[in-house]
Amino acid sequence: MLYISEKNNIVIDVTKPPYNADNTGRHDCTQALRRAMDDVLIRELEGVRKIRQKLLDDPRENCFIGFENRKMKGVPTVIFPEDVAPARIIYFPEGTYLISDTITYSIVELCNLIGDKPASDINRFIHFKGAGMDKVTIKLADHCYPFRYGEIRPMISFCRNNNSNINWMNTFEDITIDAGVGNPGAVGLRFHSANTGKIHNVTIRSSDPDHVGYAAIMMDLCQENYHENIHIDGFKYGIYSTGAGHSRAFENVYMDHILTCGVHSENGIVGLHHATIRTYGAAANANWHTALSLVDVKMVKLGERGGNAVTTRVSCTYMRHFSATGFDTVITSGFEPVLAGDGEWEEYNSEDREFRLFPTDRHYIELEVLPQPRYEWNGDRSIVAEVDDYGAVGDGVTDSTAAIQAAMNSGKEYIVFGEGRYFCSAEIKIPKTVKAINFMYCDFAVERDFGDTKETGLFVIEEESDDILYMDDCFAFEKFYGYIRFVRHSARRDLAISDMQIQTAALYFNTVPGSRVWLENVASTMGSLGGNGYGVLPNFHFRGQTVWARNYNPERSKHNSLCEEGTKIWIFGFKTEGPAGRGFTFRSGSIGEAICGDATIALDDGTPCVEIEEASAFIFLRTQGCGPHHQFAVAVREVQNGCERSLLPEKMPAYHVEYYFIPGFIAIHKD
Repeated sequence: MLYISEKNNIVIDVTKPPYNADNTGRHDCTQALRRAMDDVLIRELEGVRKIRQKLLDDPRENCFIGFENRKMKGVPTVIFPEDVAPARIIYFPEGTYLISDTITYSIVELCNLIGDKPASDINRFIHFKGAGMDKVTIKLADHCYPFRYGEIRPMISFCRNNNSNINWMNTFEDITIDAGVGNPGAVGLRFHSANTGKIHNVTIRSSDPDHVGYAAIMMDLCQENYHENIHIDGFKYGIYSTGAGHSRAFENVYMDHILTCGVHSENGIVGLHHATIRTYGAAANANWHTALSLVDVKMVKLGERGGNAVTTRVSCTYMRHFSATGFDTVITSGFEPVLAGDGEWEEYNSEDREFRLFPTDRHYIELEVLPQPRYEWNGDRSIVAEVDDYGAVGDGVTDSTAAIQAAMNSGKEYIVFGEGRYFCSAEIKIPKTVKAINFMYCDFAVERDFGDTKETGLFVIEEESDDILYMDDCFAFEKFYGYIRFVRHSARRDLAISDMQIQTAALYFNTVPGSRVWLENVASTMGSLGGNGYGVLPNFHFRGQTVWARNYNPERSKHNSLCEEGTKIWIFGFKTEGPAGRGFTFRSGSIGEAICGDATIALDDGTPCVEIEEASAFIFLRTQGCGPHHQFAVAVREVQNGCERSLLPEKMPAYHVEYYFIPGFIAIHKD
């Protein structure tokens, strides 16, 4: 249940003024919903204009504001506004919302500036939230002309103009999308989000008796995101993924009445974990440098027996624990059939070579996978402490440390933040009485000396408890940076973090082992380039923990993800980014499994993509970059019992000119 405060404007109820969207299903809501998106995003355009003028007013010929915005030879470049606008959630109360055209923003000039010229869309922080997947429906009018045969048109689109790589933290949750009757060109949801982004608890269906519609979910352009509990009924394609973007990870997916193909991917990274695909055509196609992973997937052919379930061409496909029924051919690699008939299979890898540096008879590592636990607020406001009630102020200036600590010490189990940026100057201790913290997508800033204190966290767990601690919905921007980490985990207490992006500092480290940690839709980017200054810190540092990470995005640190002292970590959906850092480091008896992702932007200086030291790991990923020499010159560096060996790129399947796949590397540590 969404917490709606009476003290701020975070939640926008679309049924209330000035939008007055009808939720009876009788009146068209298209313009009202477009206006709501415009009102959220216009603040980004205003922020771009403000920082542009600030750069122009600076008398220096060359200068920086923050880590990205700059003026060079008098010409401004504005990547994003200096300050994050207070969060807004577009909320749909129970009901049916009739639309007749695409719901998106209408602000044509909503772009950042490169060399003072319009560049990519600033389509970030778009949050659609319904009262429940079974309670809220956005329905397309029947026989709607813009969605006729021959057209491909989204019902809801998160991107309007151009590509974008700052399309952060977009979410679409707890809503049903209905493509109506007689709309063969309809795309249910064109989703677009990078670093962090999520579709959660969503049904997308065609009510047409012939199940027509082009695609339930379309993902193009540059993005990385995670999607869970997705129900698709009808459409030509269930998931249509194109573009050389990063990982798109789907978990707990059920598709039925798919007309042509359940998952179609071109030049992308797509993964399914726990899925059923019931199709009249194919289950999955992987084309043109796709990295496709299917784990625990059931594929069923509807109608007459025949056809091919999975096709992989000029791509790498990895499958584990899968079954097929009703197809003549289960897998075709290139143009050659590989598996046929009905059955269940343990593993398939489209590469016919084994990638390992030390002998082992193991092909993969299989860790126990537990679902992300979720805190469900029961609607009782007596258990809620809003930090603003204790004197916290989200103005970015007032020191709110003591006020936030007072809210934590209130004895209330559910701590909720307000809108804006909270300035803090000391650690905030989380007592065992606190069960959940919802940051409501607020921002944080830290006092400079405090931020430069090593082995410190803004939020600290020091009291043991049998209750899981939940931390959700935070975006800390460029005023939160230094040697400080967002979370210091110093007690045996299980922790579940979701929907959190720390833009210029590390997110997590622990000093006490033995806890379980769940991470879902999280990102951490160091404020300086890897290997220098703050970049010597790992974005995520685990010592002896058991970790499940879904859509995991550490960037710009010497060790983006460092696992030591017997940590067990399962990673599904990820992106790591250099320029001088390892994608993953596994040490001292740790066990890691990383599937469905990419490691990007190396410096070709000999730093390995994956480093394994007296540890075990299974890796399925793709490397890529955005310029010359962005290749990892070493794919894997492995040390076992003191002996060091390296796997070089020329041994790997190529991706375009400079990059390559690591399609199922296995390392097993033996004492």
